[in-house]
Amino acid sequence: MANLKRPITADDGTARIGVFKRLIDWGDGHHGDHLGVTAVNATGTPMTTFPVSDGSGALTIDSAQLPAALAASGGLKVEGVAGGVSVPVELVDEAGVAYGVKHIENKVRVSSMPYLFDIAEGSVPDHQGIRRFGHNADVGTSFEVVAPVGGLVPYLTAAETLQVVSGDANDDDADTGAWTMQINGLDSAYALQSEVVTLNGTSNVETAKAYLRVWQAVVLTAGTTGTNEGIISIKNHAAGATLLAVPVGVSQSHTARITVPAGKTFYLASWYASESSSKGVEVHLFVRNFGAVWRSVRITVLLDSVFYQPSTLPLVITEKSDIEIRAKGILAGANVTAGFDGWWE
Repeated sequence: MANLKRPITADDGTARIGVFKRLIDWGDGHHGDHLGVTAVNATGTPMTTFPVSDGSGALTIDSAQLPAALAASGGLKVEGVAGGVSVPVELVDEAGVAYGVKHIENKVRVSSMPYLFDIAEGSVPDHQGIRRFGHNADVGTSFEVVAPVGGLVPYLTAAETLQVVSGDANDDDADTGAWTMQINGLDSAYALQSEVVTLNGTSNVETAKAYLRVWQAVVLTAGTTGTNEGIISIKNHAAGATLLAVPVGVSQSHTARITVPAGKTFYLASWYASESSSKGVEVHLFVRNFGAVWRSVRITVLLDSVFYQPSTLPLVITEKSDIEIRAKGILAGANVTAGFDGWWE
C-alpha cells in the first residue's frame, strides 16, 4: 500500500490541506485506489487538529474524530453553539457571492409533483390557488360577462357597503332555505376581506364592511332544503346595480371574474369555455391592468363544443388588475360556461 501526497494551495504558513491517493493491495490479487483529503503541517506531517477561520473567529476540527462521526451519523454536526445563536447556511455563486433561492418548507423548490398540486396542498408559503368559473345561459350578440347576472357587470369606483337579498322569503335564518352566506372581495385598499351575513328573505341585509370589489358569495348554512330557494343578489349600497348573483339551488355564485389584490401577482395557468346551444359564440379573456383599459388577451370561437387551454408559460397579471371572461353569440341565446385557473403570490 502506498500514499502519494500533494499539497494544494491553502497554506497559511503553519498548516495546509493535503490531497492523497492511496494505492491498496486487497490481498486477493486485486488492487484499488482511494482519493482522500487530510490536514498536514508545513513539513507535510498529518495533523490531529487544524483551525478553520471565518475571519472573525476560529473553529478547531479534530481529524481523529471526524471519520467516526461521519460513519455514525452520515453527516456533520455543529455542537456547543450558545442558545439562541443561529448557524447560517447559504448558497453562493462561482464568485462566492450569496444568492437567495425560493424554497418549499426549507427545501430548494424542486418537486416530484405538479407545482399547482403543491400550492393546492398548502406546501408553498404565500401562494393561493385561484379558480373562477361562470355560466351565462342567454348570451346575446354583444359582449356579456360569463355570469348569471347578464350584460357587462359594473365595477365600483369607491368602496361601499353592499345589499344582500333573496327572491324567495324562505331564504331566512328561521326558514327552509339559505340561512347564512359568506361574501369575498376587496376593501378600498385592494386588500382581501370577507364576512358572513345572515339572510332575511326578500328584505335587504346590509354588509358590515365596505367593498371595492366583490367576486364570490357562498351559502354556508341552510334549512331543510339544504340550499338557497331563490336567486340571491348582491347589490351596491343604493341597490341599483347587481354585482353578483347566486342562482337557485346551487349555493354559490358562478361568475368568471376576479381582481388581483394589492401586493399580489396572479399567474393564469389555464382557461376554458363551452357552448351548447347551436348558436356559436366568441369567448374572450379580458384583462384591465390598474389604471389602464380593457384588453382581450385570449380568444376562442365555439359551436356546440368544449375548449380548454393550459399555459406552458403562465400569463402574468399584476396587482389591482381586473380579470373577466366575456362572450358574445354569433346568434342570440347562446348557452356558455367559462373559467380560468391559476395562483397568486
